[in-house]
Amino acid sequence: MVYGIPLFYFVLFLSFIVGLARYKSIEINYFKLSVLYLFMNLLVETYGIISKDQGKNNFWVYNLSTTAEFGFYYYLFYKATGNLLHKKIIKAISMVFLPLCFINIFFIQGINVFHNNTFGLGSVTMVYLAACYFKQELGLEEIANPLSKKMFWIATGVLFFYTGTVFYLGLFEFIHIKNAALVNNFDILLNILNICLYVVYIISFLFVNGK
Repeated sequence: MVYGIPLFYFVLFLSFIVGLARYKSIEINYFKLSVLYLFMNLLVETYGIISKDQGKNNFWVYNLSTTAEFGFYYYLFYKATGNLLHKKIIKAISMVFLPLCFINIFFIQGINVFHNNTFGLGSVTMVYLAACYFKQELGLEEIANPLSKKMFWIATGVLFFYTGTVFYLGLFEFIHIKNAALVNNFDILLNILNICLYVVYIISFLFVNGK
């Protein structure tokens, strides 16, 4: 941390600025939503830092923003895949999972408690969709350089980030209740995961123009 601000916040800020600067050069329209997604995260994390410093409960904003985040990635994977079966699967997952998030947030765990149940389930779906994307790319008859595709970089970031969060949430109760001494170590892990995710966006904005 730097003056109480996590390191990933600075990387997030940089990724948003780079995305904003490169916005007009993004050739595929649905990838332009990435800039709005980063802006949303920047606002959320800014509020999160300020509210935490003031001792306020800020889980409600993370509950809503992470649900929106899942929706964003479902849309991105839906648009990026050319496989009709994958499109149907993504549509079915989103139609079931997103309402489930709101039910859990407002009626089960509560708005002021982080929705780790549905977030963990959503993380599993993210890992699955990223794996489906890579499987699709490997099955293409004409194998293009994957490094030239924005979606390759984003799917890589998604796979790495959500695999890490599945691991974290799998130990959530143990970490926060039974062994509080590990909290700082796992917060460092989340910081690293976030940094990697936002670095991937910077790479996609600066060096990649393809789908």
